[in-house]
Amino acid sequence: MNTDTSFIERLATLMKLSPDTGEDEVFAALEKIIAGAAAPDPKKFAPIEALQEALLERNTSHASMSADRASAKVNEAMQRGYISPAMKEWATALCQQDEGSFDSFIEKSTPQFAHLFKPSGTSVIPPKSAGATAQIPGSDQAEAVCQQLGLKSGTLES
Repeated sequence: MNTDTSFIERLATLMKLSPDTGEDEVFAALEKIIAGAAAPDPKKFAPIEALQEALLERNTSHASMSADRASAKVNEAMQRGYISPAMKEWATALCQQDEGSFDSFIEKSTPQFAHLFKPSGTSVIPPKSAGATAQIPGSDQAEAVCQQLGLKSGTLES
């Protein structure tokens, strides 16, 4: 800037006024700028309380959805035999913290606990084979069992 100009002329130039603007007009324009800066445009700003409430609601919703999704993934992995019931708490924490890491763990694992979730017995009576002989009370087989157990003959009759 030119050092030969007065302060008022330099200020007028900065405010995009003509350099020959009077001192009173420059100060009036400056006051107007300062007053406009003190009152922010309400369209550009949001109340902090409303914003904090919206963020808290979003985070709570996100956390509950994440917990539900993690619980569902862990239950599915347990039903498929990838994790044991004792690993459920650890797996849930891992899935909530880093879902990708949990998915990677499941992809690289084998269902080594699958046998824990299969029924151990069945309620279906096995079919009789053609070569099977029926045990009849009083037969030689029943007598032999009675002798081995020290029971009276005919005790196995129903």
